[in-house]
Amino acid sequence: MKRAFIISIGILTGMALLLLSASPTLAQEKETLKIGVLTSLSGGAASWGIATLRGTELMADKINAAGGVKIGNKSHRIEIIKADDKGSPDTALTEANRLVFNEKLKFIIGPNISACTLAILPVTERNQVFNTNFSYSDKALGADKPHTFRLYSAGREYSSAIYNYLAKNRPDLKTVALIGPNDQSGWDNSKIAKEMASELGLKVVFEDYVQRGTTDYFPVLTKLIAKNPEVITPIAMVDGMAALTMQQARQLGYKGAFAFNTFHDLNAVSEKAGWEAMEGMININIENTNPNAPPGMKDVFESYTKKYQEKFSVVTNAVYPVLWILKLGMEKAGSLDPTIVAKALETLEGEHPYSGPFTMGGLKTYGAKHQIVAPIFMSEVKKGKQVYLGYVVPPVP
Repeated sequence: MKRAFIISIGILTGMALLLLSASPTLAQEKETLKIGVLTSLSGGAASWGIATLRGTELMADKINAAGGVKIGNKSHRIEIIKADDKGSPDTALTEANRLVFNEKLKFIIGPNISACTLAILPVTERNQVFNTNFSYSDKALGADKPHTFRLYSAGREYSSAIYNYLAKNRPDLKTVALIGPNDQSGWDNSKIAKEMASELGLKVVFEDYVQRGTTDYFPVLTKLIAKNPEVITPIAMVDGMAALTMQQARQLGYKGAFAFNTFHDLNAVSEKAGWEAMEGMININIENTNPNAPPGMKDVFESYTKKYQEKFSVVTNAVYPVLWILKLGMEKAGSLDPTIVAKALETLEGEHPYSGPFTMGGLKTYGAKHQIVAPIFMSEVKKGKQVYLGYVVPPVP
């Protein structure tokens, strides 16, 4: 009897093992896919960096709740590994090395600042690590960077949208002044803005830079206003810099418009500049509670405030879709090999989480089809409120 019992147990155990080996989905648990987020979590650009981390975390939550990234018969749960570049290229490089060599990551999202992005790309490319960054620099993409993408509209696309809108809807505004930070982000974006303005018949009458951390913009703005621009475009500025630019320009008597090619938390800007100073501020924001905002944006706002219980940043809107697009590329590739994923992304088309169809472009512009092409929302500040203007899909040949 005892022997028969032991034999029965053995048979059942063998059958169980056979079933598990024959059905991988029964035997396998979800695997973990670690993705780095390298951005400014402290320092002058922390408002962008924290919003970038938040947006990526929220999308990771959404993807994980729906079953993760599905490659073949395996599902991969995303785990975010964060790294703080502190707005410093040297720190960004140190953190990139940690993510690549210590954490063994093959996918990194960020940085936001151009100088930090350009500092890490030699490491990511040399080690075939996929990077999708938020740099506004044209140098952040190219045929020599096969693993580097922007799954996010950036400086050229935003400048194109802003100046296209002005050319078509505000023909009375013909002269532009540029002011930005005295660093790679400012220089590169100013160059792009000049090109976009010129292509659309706008004349740039002034260009200058200020050091990040400066609080007295009056000397530069005095020279700027003497050129009588009809539009001031603050380039690559965080919220505090944008607020000071508008506030001090108004104090010097400037009556014209502002056109921003960078995302800003308008409530945060208004706390320093005041809504009156922001009057006529044309920007690439749309309030998540605006009736014209897509349902997905409203969902982002609700998820953000529920999870973090802090003031919402509109930068999150721009960052939130990035991980989703990367997921689609992984699933199209059927692989987590960065080189194979990169090839799949080059021909990816799909539905943006909230702004309609997207494609990939940039072969002529950047030397590689590594730039997402998606609608950009436009708004203007009028009497203390955001007024929705519609959207522009910038050409990215």
